Amino acid sequence: MKILAGYEQPSEGRVLVDGEAVAFSGSRDAEARGIVLIQSTWRRSLDRGQHFPRA
Repeated sequence: MKILAGYEQPSEGRVLVDGEAVAFSGSRDAEARGIVLIQSTWRRSLDRGQHFPRA
């Protein structure tokens, strides 16, 4: 997922978007192509009964 969202570079192979090989230089580059990674850590923490203070 991090490779697809531009956070890491692949060590081999290639990423295809709409059949076109792409190489993202960062997350903003991937976002410009409509790909965004949304972390789910907060939701998993709630599932475990952990609570976070509100700002």
